[in-house]
Amino acid sequence: MLCTVIGRDCKFGENVNLKDCVIGNHCQILDGAKLNRCVLMDSVTVGSNCTIQNSILCHNSMIQDNCNLNNCQVSYGAKVSKGSRLINEAHHQDRYLTRELDPDHFKLACVHKTSRSRNRLIWTRCLYLLN
Repeated sequence: MLCTVIGRDCKFGENVNLKDCVIGNHCQILDGAKLNRCVLMDSVTVGSNCTIQNSILCHNSMIQDNCNLNNCQVSYGAKVSKGSRLINEAHHQDRYLTRELDPDHFKLACVHKTSRSRNRLIWTRCLYLLN
């Protein structure tokens, strides 16, 4: 059974829908965004009305408004332009490299460390592992 894990100091807009995601620290997800089976590393921004599925968004990346990403990887500091539709792609700072992430062959594996005395999440490490 998967669930959503949220890091520290994150900001969420209205009508945000998260399912089976790992959200890093200091992320911002704006109004109407829908994320399913995603990993967002620290300081990621997701614009309003975006739909993102089975994707990994690396540190400091930005997804502008009205984007649709499915089975994608967005590299460190990369910016996905407003209204983009990306399927099975890796986005590396303004250039695209095709690389398929087939969810039938990958599974999300997460290791969590929590503080027993304070019952809070200290850190999370996540990887997509080959089935």
